[in-house]
Amino acid sequence: MEAAAAKNATLFLIPEGQSTVTITRTSSGSRGALIITQSKEESVDVVELGKKLNVTVKEVRTIQDVILEFTGQKITEPTYEGTILTTGYMDLLKPLAENLKMNPGTCMGKWFQRCQKQVLVNAKEILDNADKMYNDQKFYAATSLYFNSMYMMRSGEWSDGYEKSSNKEQYLAGLANIVQRQIQRSENDLDNFTAYGISDAEAVGAAESRITAARSKLDDANQRTIRRKK
Repeated sequence: MEAAAAKNATLFLIPEGQSTVTITRTSSGSRGALIITQSKEESVDVVELGKKLNVTVKEVRTIQDVILEFTGQKITEPTYEGTILTTGYMDLLKPLAENLKMNPGTCMGKWFQRCQKQVLVNAKEILDNADKMYNDQKFYAATSLYFNSMYMMRSGEWSDGYEKSSNKEQYLAGLANIVQRQIQRSENDLDNFTAYGISDAEAVGAAESRITAARSKLDDANQRTIRRKK
């Protein structure tokens, strides 16, 4: 706000409920050869500070409030009375849900018989719920639940494999290679996705974030393995 006042601003908008903030003031002094630094927290009333700077401070709750303050125009949100279950929606999400429906179903049949771990029991409950969502044509919810169940089953599978492996270091190295190949495939898929001129910024950003997080976790796991060997 001080910077805005220096540029002759007369109106300063803040989020609702943030008219009082806590700041830390730091001061330094010397005592002989020593430099002593002290920090002290204090509360600041932003509205009162605005008065001293000749700036009017107003709280706003929504972006509509902001537009009203700056333009004098009131934006009324339309009431939507339709349904999201359009043909386009169904055509887009149903194939994805079907793909994930088959994936964890096969995995469950393979591993649930061999390993009665609690994680797989929980995964079965999620899978049953996903099937219900799918049958009700709630494909977005079904997709999310299928993915979650697949994640839990894969965790159970790898944990079970590690415990039963006679060479645990070799087993972990094999898992690291599997994850590395999957990350590379995902990066290639993303490159192909953007190469066709598809510019869904939200989808691309989410994919890049997940790939980066996966690579970071894999690097961390590899570093832990190296430190354990030392």
